[in-house]
Amino acid sequence: MKVDRGYQKSFLIDIDGVIVRGSSLISGAKDFIDKLKKGNYPFLFLTNNSYYTPKELSERFFALGLDVDEDRFYTSAMATASFLVYQKPGCSAYVIGGKGLIQELERNGIVITYKNPDYVI
Repeated sequence: MKVDRGYQKSFLIDIDGVIVRGSSLISGAKDFIDKLKKGNYPFLFLTNNSYYTPKELSERFFALGLDVDEDRFYTSAMATASFLVYQKPGCSAYVIGGKGLIQELERNGIVITYKNPDYVI
């Protein structure tokens, strides 16, 4: 007897080296994403690159011929901000990182400072 546990195929997809290499789309990536969209499969792009915001990633994909909404991206900057807010809401941080990280931290109410920060990132 087969039991339906409500599972649904979903995809977490790395960006660098899987979808793009440098500034080029990897062969087959567009077809894969088109199939996901056509099949209504849930998918999310993950990246450990904190430099770009989800909006910038969406624009970058669009320039390569992929129409992907910005809410389909989850960056390491987003994970970092989420973790800090969970640990200490309203905290402060000294940031050694790019604009995407700084924007995400500020968007989550984290104060960017170099004097007595709660965290160094």
